[in-house]
Amino acid sequence: MNKENGHKSRAVRKRQEALVDLILGGKYYSQQAILDALKEREKNLDEEFGISQSTLSRDLQVLEIDKSSEGFYVVSPNLEEDRRGAALDGLLALANAKAHHPIDFTCITCDEGYEKLVAKGIRGKYKEKVLATICDAGKVLIVHSPSEGENFGDDINKIFAKG
Repeated sequence: MNKENGHKSRAVRKRQEALVDLILGGKYYSQQAILDALKEREKNLDEEFGISQSTLSRDLQVLEIDKSSEGFYVVSPNLEEDRRGAALDGLLALANAKAHHPIDFTCITCDEGYEKLVAKGIRGKYKEKVLATICDAGKVLIVHSPSEGENFGDDINKIFAKG
């Protein structure tokens, strides 16, 4: 692939990305309204898409952007899902994120209103093992490192057996 074709494909991707962002951000009932919005975006962002009516029609077809039953243009659910997946992939790479296994979960139920106190107590007693707690409506979800030998859940059950 020569340098000019590579530049052109980047320009096409950038234009199509702007088009998808535009459709996701508003309701456009005609291609002319989309063209006008893209031209306004060009002015505001100092970009140049150089898009014509025929190019817009082709981009809409390629991106599977069609009109909804209400008459405005919508992005296909598949394209939207692909974009979210690509955005997440990019974020994970940028953040140098890694998955760590194994991690265990334990759920405790209690009277509503006590969940934050219970979570705080568990984090205090098991600070080496507890990675996070999540509290809501009488439930405490504990995210913890797996225990060697005895299970963390067994440790928690021993506490309840005392009461």
